[in-house]
Formats: sequence, C-alpha cells, structure tokens
Amino acid sequence: SDMSNRNELHTHIKNTHRTSLPYTSSSTPDVWTALSSIDTDETGEDILLVYSDKYVPTIPHDAGTCDYWNREHVWPRSRGVGESGVDNTDLHHVR
Repeated sequence: SDMSNRNELHTHIKNTHRTSLPYTSSSTPDVWTALSSIDTDETGEDILLVYSDKYVPTIPHDAGTCDYWNREHVWPRSRGVGESGVDNTDLHHVR
C-alpha cells in the first residue's frame, strides 16, 4: 500500500541519514568539504556551478569575498530552513 511504502521510505531515510556536518569548520569536514567531493568533475579539481553549468577550480572556495565559487541553499531559508542545525547543513538543500 502507499502508506506502507511511505513508512518504509521514512524508516530507511531516518536510519541511513545520520551524519550531521558543520556548515563551516576549520578543523573537521564540513559542507564545503562535502560539496567539493559531490559536485566535482572526474578529476576532482573542478566543481560544477549550478546556475551557470560551468566548471571552475574546486580550491579555493569563497570565504566571503565573492571571488570564487560559493554554496547556496536550493530551498530558501525563509521557507523553513533555520540558520543553524541539521536542516541548514542538509546536503540535499545546499549546492
């Protein structure tokens, strides 16, 4: 049934999505680290920009200067993503 499938999916996601990353960290893997792995080309040296659909060097990333690639929430914070916590760093919502 639809409800059974929904419950199975919910249980699977709840049990397998347990790692929470900090948004930015100088000492541990963070969202920058994850995006540098997830969205890179096969060489790992260039990252795909979502809006322009072009590749740029993975390192360096933007540190507030707007000179390099940056990450963005694809679901706006104003629609329920908080400024902190797991919803802010959910890699399904940041690119």
